[in-house]
Amino acid sequence: MKLKPLQKYFFFFTVAIASCRETTTINRPKVNHIAVDVKIERFDKELAATKPEELLHYNKLWQQKYGAFYRDYMSQMLQI
Repeated sequence: MKLKPLQKYFFFFTVAIASCRETTTINRPKVNHIAVDVKIERFDKELAATKPEELLHYNKLWQQKYGAFYRDYMSQMLQI
């Protein structure tokens, strides 16, 4: 059985449309009653505001304050 290209596209289009519909079998918990307190710390702004001669001093402070994030940021993102 050899399908024409148009039949292939129609088949995948039908599967895509059928898989995008919302089902009632998924029970999502209600979380709107949970209070969340979020504190956002902008390390990038803190780093940008630092003078070059202060970097060695702040390096140790940031390692303690940010932990694994600081190591990953320096090694993976900035590649230092």
